[in-house]
Amino acid sequence: MQDGAAFSQEIMFAAGTPAANVTWELVDGAGVTVLTGSFTPAGGAVSHLLTIPGAANTVTPGDLYAIRRLSWSYTVAGQVESGMVQYRIDAELPFGLRTSGVRAKLGVGLTELADEDIDLVRAYGEFRALVGASLLLPFEASFGYETLVIADAIEAWAARAVLPTMAVRVAKSESSGTNEFARDKIDWDAVGAQLDNLIAQGQALADPAGAADHTFFIVATRTDAVTGA
Repeated sequence: MQDGAAFSQEIMFAAGTPAANVTWELVDGAGVTVLTGSFTPAGGAVSHLLTIPGAANTVTPGDLYAIRRLSWSYTVAGQVESGMVQYRIDAELPFGLRTSGVRAKLGVGLTELADEDIDLVRAYGEFRALVGASLLLPFEASFGYETLVIADAIEAWAARAVLPTMAVRVAKSESSGTNEFARDKIDWDAVGAQLDNLIAQGQALADPAGAADHTFFIVATRTDAVTGA
């Protein structure tokens, strides 16, 4: 989820409607309490939708992400019931990065590669480490051609991370009938080569001197589309 967005969690009362208030606590990745609260479920309720406001879901400036753990507890027939969920908050990234851009570079749709399976935060962080934060910084505040090239490189990096799973994802999507058409056999090696080219272009633009001294390698395991092996 994005920095500053509200988070909602449905709390199920599988053991029965709580006898009293449900108490909850939100802590950060270091275990520091961010927010606490309680609510009284309606009589006979089987669940309750708890919403954490966006003000409690913020990323510290300079960080790429933040962690939140939401826990709750209540009593039913003298027994304590509890639950917990953890979620990640992603910082707002530069370059107008899009999950749809990652899918476009792989030639797949939302049914085959969901937003939550694409880690643009990690891709941005790894690309920044590759070229150097100081060299990338000048491009982050601009909206020129260079920005588009670097955005393509970072999205390609994210696409490269999921490439080893794509044969299985596409085969599963087609076998379940979620695609509206049948594709010809995809040459994933060729797709990978194109992704590498986009990454190399972005690296060369941001760090011309370093690009000449570095070779981009990603070790990927080929996955059989039928057996998954």
